[in-house]
Amino acid sequence: MGLNLLVVLPLAFAYPGRPGLHALLALNTGIGAWYNSSMLYRGLRRQGVLHHAVGWRRMLWQVLAANVVMVAFLWWVAGDTQRWIEMGAWSRAQWMTLARGRGARGSILARCMCLVCACTRSGFANRTAARAR
Repeated sequence: MGLNLLVVLPLAFAYPGRPGLHALLALNTGIGAWYNSSMLYRGLRRQGVLHHAVGWRRMLWQVLAANVVMVAFLWWVAGDTQRWIEMGAWSRAQWMTLARGRGARGSILARCMCLVCACTRSGFANRTAARAR
């Protein structure tokens, strides 16, 4: 909130007719959220309240890989900026809904593939098959 008041408000008064200042507001809100969550994480770790489970690092890499797949897909699907600008509001809304849904499916698929690879490497599938016999 303070970052928004210090950065966005003076720029809004300095450039009243300039389009796109709302994007700066969104960026500052995101930066503030990252700062708050990192301070919360640091405080909980220092106080000994937060302890990570055994497989947290592997899960972090799996989530990162799934996000990379989703971003790559959305970048590929995005297309030309000029076409996006020329679209009407409803066309943009439909396009974003479809693209977001497909990106989420790609992310979930990548996460499932990471889990399958992890289970196969750890021998989980072999132990489960042995118990079933």
